[in-house]
Amino acid sequence: MWALLWFVLVLGAAGLFALLGVRLFRQAKALVRELSAVSERLAQVSEAVTHMAPPTTPHRPDSR
Repeated sequence: MWALLWFVLVLGAAGLFALLGVRLFRQAKALVRELSAVSERLAQVSEAVTHMAPPTTPHRPDSR
């Protein structure tokens, strides 16, 4: 009887850990996908900033 109870408990714990592991894996995949999109967008912004024309006259406040 005790062996059956322990078997059910261990099987339930293994199932729970498997379920949590699958959920964590899916969230990690989504995070990597989002980081990839952010990286691409940051590269676009960086390239746009690099190609911007520098200001013709730098702003210098009066030093009175």
